[in-house]
Amino acid sequence: MGAEVHAQASGVNTEPTPKTLASTKFKKYSLSDVSHETRDAFLQVEVEVSKQRVELFEKQIVDLLFRVEARARGISEDELKRVEIVDRVPIPRDKEIKAYYDAHRSELDNKPLDEDKPRIARYLRWTAEAAQSEKYTGVLKAKYAVKTSGDVNSPGLGPDHVLASVGDEKITMQEFNLSSMGAIWATRAGAFEMVIYELEKAMVADLLSIEGKRPPVVEPNNSEPVSTEAEDTLKDKLFAKYNAHVYLKRPEYIQNINVAGAPERGDPKAPVTVVMFSDFQCPHCRDAHPIVSGVIAGFGRQARFIVKNYPLTSVHPNAFRAAQAAAAAQEQGKFFEYIEILYKNQDALSDEQLIKYASDLRLDRKRFDESLSNDILAARIKSDIAEGDKLGLIGTPSIFVNGSEVYMPTGRNVREAIRAALKK
Repeated sequence: MGAEVHAQASGVNTEPTPKTLASTKFKKYSLSDVSHETRDAFLQVEVEVSKQRVELFEKQIVDLLFRVEARARGISEDELKRVEIVDRVPIPRDKEIKAYYDAHRSELDNKPLDEDKPRIARYLRWTAEAAQSEKYTGVLKAKYAVKTSGDVNSPGLGPDHVLASVGDEKITMQEFNLSSMGAIWATRAGAFEMVIYELEKAMVADLLSIEGKRPPVVEPNNSEPVSTEAEDTLKDKLFAKYNAHVYLKRPEYIQNINVAGAPERGDPKAPVTVVMFSDFQCPHCRDAHPIVSGVIAGFGRQARFIVKNYPLTSVHPNAFRAAQAAAAAQEQGKFFEYIEILYKNQDALSDEQLIKYASDLRLDRKRFDESLSNDILAARIKSDIAEGDKLGLIGTPSIFVNGSEVYMPTGRNVREAIRAALKK
């Protein structure tokens, strides 16, 4: 498989929606079997995609302006953002933190102020930086003339059509489509996933009713659907017993991912490669890691597990250094052992603690400390982040099976994605 995970042609593809979306040996299911909200979101998803494409185009114009200004000043875009945004935002004062805490105490589960102070400070700084970024964007728009041509939703524009330009910097239709692919896929996938979730929930309830059993009580969840391993096991058992199938095919987002040098577990020649972009300070990654690891282990030599870095430093200030420390542990063959410690100690990831964890694993401290302080591993982490940005990742964990992203990475969905990849 070499240094990249290859899977068919890169891109997003969907299939026509069948009238019968699912069935058991007793009943056929259609869109009428899901809630009005889910059905409307599904039927209107292409309208939402059109709106989203316009918003993404506006964002790309802003990126273009930053690129032009950075080049004019002879500095990097990161340096420009540091000078004009980050350095212009003061550190939140105790008075501001206290005011926010008093106004949102119930939302913070009435935790003591001292316990939530670092998180509130990060949030206040993040919102202030966002406001400063918007303000500075206005300055750049006034400084540079942006020429636009054509609607991003027009079907008649070719890949070389220039949508926008500032001087000799430009955005072509092809560049726009490639950079927006991940975010647009996520919008479509979310609508499909909710339909599939509600169909399977209805099927389970009907099958349990036939068996004279009550469906398991699931706490209301106003966000995305999440199922437990116990619920997934019950679902698999019932679906196998009563010949249940879902015919609605999830849209695929297939990419080539560079895995050269990345830490891996499993047979390097396995036909299926599972890649997880992770943030070691992210609680969702902490919860997903053992589930995904267990699913992959169940396939033996048929699947391998690779971890890539995508630290969300705006909300997890210690995530980048934690990733660098994990890379230092990888150099001594202890990557997976080290990240187990990181996941269990997400509130204790200072440099001093990262070094202590290396000692606990009996790593060569001199070698570890040198790796932690040089720029080589930091560059590797930044390369992973750049790749994640190019893929259009919307958060962590982001999981790809042979290059195809799993929108809702539950254990069952990852397992089904691996099975589908093996069939191919």
